[in-house]
Amino acid sequence: MIAMELYSLNPVFGMNAAQFLYLALGALTLMITVASHLWQHRHDLPQGQILNWLMEEQHPERKRLWYRIRAWVIAPVLVVLSIVLLWPVVWWMQCAEMVKDRRAAREREEAVFKVKAQHLLERLTVEEIESREIVCDPLNAVPNLPFGHLNEVWAQLKAAKQTRDELWSFAATWPGDDDTPELRKGYVLCRRRKPLGYILKMSNELDAALPKGVRALGT
Repeated sequence: MIAMELYSLNPVFGMNAAQFLYLALGALTLMITVASHLWQHRHDLPQGQILNWLMEEQHPERKRLWYRIRAWVIAPVLVVLSIVLLWPVVWWMQCAEMVKDRRAAREREEAVFKVKAQHLLERLTVEEIESREIVCDPLNAVPNLPFGHLNEVWAQLKAAKQTRDELWSFAATWPGDDDTPELRKGYVLCRRRKPLGYILKMSNELDAALPKGVRALGT
């Protein structure tokens, strides 16, 4: 039935079913594009109006009739025709943009230091860690507590520990600022061997950059 209806349009529009379906998908792509654009900029209308006003003040030619016809009639028509007729290119560009955004998000995530499973060294109890990291300052400049001034951070880490969670020591190298390698050591809370929160007790720059082609230990 649908095929017959599409076929019946052929004398009117001079199109076969495949061509009609192609244009229908183009129209659908146009609607999705417009809806997405309106959704993304639904709160930007006042700012957009201010921007248009500033542009018109700086560029008086924008107020001319021919400029407005080109900007508000010819350009939108060309964009609509391009989307409808070349909708596969639109979807390809959209997919490429999604891949680019994911890659950028992954790079931002990798730029933040995280303890990984391969960085773990030794499983320890709370008591063992506190006995190792107790601070004894004869001048009393640092509190006589585990981790000193960072004792509050340590208390928060302990409070997050559940029954089956584990505490591990870790050591990892990190590019650091200006790609200067750093050695970072501390303790991390693990749940099912997955590192969660951590406390950093040491972060020292390494004396020299590693030779080219040699990977840092723990990376």
